[in-house]
Amino acid sequence: MGFGGRVVIVTGAGNGLGKAYALYMASRGARVVVNDLGGAVDGSGGGSRAADAVVDTIRAAGGTAVASYDSVEHGDRIVASALAAFGRVDAVVANAGILRDTSFAKMTDAEWDAVYAVHTRGTFSVVRAAWPHMRQQGYGRVVLVSSSTGLYGNFGQANYGAAKGAALGLAAALAIEGRRRGVLVNTISPIAASRMTEDVMPAELLEALQPEAVAPVVAYLCHDSCRHSGRVVEVGAGWAAGVRWERSKGATSFARAAGGALRDESTPEAVAAAWSAVGDFAGASHPDSTQSAFEPMLAARALVDASLRGDAGVGAATGDKEDFGAGASQAAGSARVGAASAATQRQLLPVVEGGKAGLSDAVDAAKACAASLESVRASYSERDSALYALAVGAGDLPAGPTDDLALALTYEGAAEPAVLPSQAVLWPHAVLEALPSTPGLEFDPTMLLHGEQDLVIARSAEDGLPVALPPAARIVTRASIAGVFDKGSGALVVADAVTSEAGAGGASPLAANRVSVFVRGIGGFGGDRAPVTPGDRRVAPPAGPPHAAWSWRVPLNAALLYRLCGDYNPLHADPSFAAAAGFGKPILHGLASLGCATLHV
Repeated sequence: MGFGGRVVIVTGAGNGLGKAYALYMASRGARVVVNDLGGAVDGSGGGSRAADAVVDTIRAAGGTAVASYDSVEHGDRIVASALAAFGRVDAVVANAGILRDTSFAKMTDAEWDAVYAVHTRGTFSVVRAAWPHMRQQGYGRVVLVSSSTGLYGNFGQANYGAAKGAALGLAAALAIEGRRRGVLVNTISPIAASRMTEDVMPAELLEALQPEAVAPVVAYLCHDSCRHSGRVVEVGAGWAAGVRWERSKGATSFARAAGGALRDESTPEAVAAAWSAVGDFAGASHPDSTQSAFEPMLAARALVDASLRGDAGVGAATGDKEDFGAGASQAAGSARVGAASAATQRQLLPVVEGGKAGLSDAVDAAKACAASLESVRASYSERDSALYALAVGAGDLPAGPTDDLALALTYEGAAEPAVLPSQAVLWPHAVLEALPSTPGLEFDPTMLLHGEQDLVIARSAEDGLPVALPPAARIVTRASIAGVFDKGSGALVVADAVTSEAGAGGASPLAANRVSVFVRGIGGFGGDRAPVTPGDRRVAPPAGPPHAAWSWRVPLNAALLYRLCGDYNPLHADPSFAAAAGFGKPILHGLASLGCATLHV
């Protein structure tokens, strides 16, 4: 695994870990900028001897290196040295560090500021100077350095722990900003013998923790073949392990009142009573983005919103569920999801045996595929069909709100009433809300992400043409699980839902949906990783230029209208929730985009 002349800056490379990184990557063909201020462990003093010695060693072995003696607080000078010597910079290892250990009660401003200046501002300064060059060339690798103190804390190192913790937050943000430009950012937490550890570890332990054992991990993270970003890795003594956040299922402060509505019971007493659930990590999740971090809160808010609208008192008939009306169907589904979440307490993490992910006790793919999902009966009216059409842009086309198409879709007195075929994508949702409690597939519904969905309109037995969806109908949707596939970190669940018109003359098929959802945290159960054959409903994109092309601005109120069709997730309406999930404003539903496209076609 060679570096082929890639240019790597290693700060704090005069001794210890930084020296090991520089020597190792130079031996693999990297051109290295060896940066070291030449000071003591506490940051005092300076000189060129340390950096020069490492450069001499690299050159003596036939490698290429230059020295840099600047402080990391002047990152622009360090990057300028790389550009002057080699004309580019491909990777940065922000390794420089100092210690000023003392108890927090005795810590001075100077001791805090000195550590912050090197570890936090210094890292920022060097990476910021290299960043535009990496972005412009569409390639870069950045390795930031945290520590066990930054991850777990340590007595007498409040300054060092805060600075090393800051590296984690900086790397997480930079990984997001850099990925689309080919700049990957990862963090290591190394443990090795060095000047910074020689006074706190016994000699026999120092002997086992050689810096050279950490260098291969750093080299991989700096290499072209590395495609990982945003990772945190503990490494030492030839051992490396990923570190991630873990979050319990938690508890909600909302309770159901006598009338069925939810009320907020946020009090210190309620928090104390629920604290065991807050700290119970059975069935824990592992959020890896701002959006995934807020998903449980969004789900809880959606349930409360449904209750406040007064939708909670929906009855169900015996046998198939009788959910008549879009609002009723949505509210009943939300209530079922809430119940499933409370009932699902099984361990969802894969069992590790022999270094490999073993079978998860939460997933039995064969059992799930054989399970019978309860069918749902529902009804929709001309008003529901008109609302859907308006939500995806009917009446907003250049011809105006009174053109023939708009009237056919929205006016009950139209000569030939019509329904957009994409409206059928709404129908399987009430059935699929039962997935979290399916035998063999129990999971926390907040871990579910909607993936692909395709729709096929039934064809008439008489002429073979697609049937026209009725403006109003009583329908029944029956679903089954077509497959459950092991994706390692989660499971891909593919479900088929067939909707028919329920009438006196029997059930007439209207449409079939195939829905793929990804459930995070329940992978590792040993099943197939993907369907044996591709879906038989995929259509190859036509060759050649399009027959027609036009542009159209989605109305600003589209998301507010579309949510009234049944998807009340506050992510599509509440600016504060959208911001918390990482979006600048409420976003449009993905299936609303499909409806807009269908309208134009």
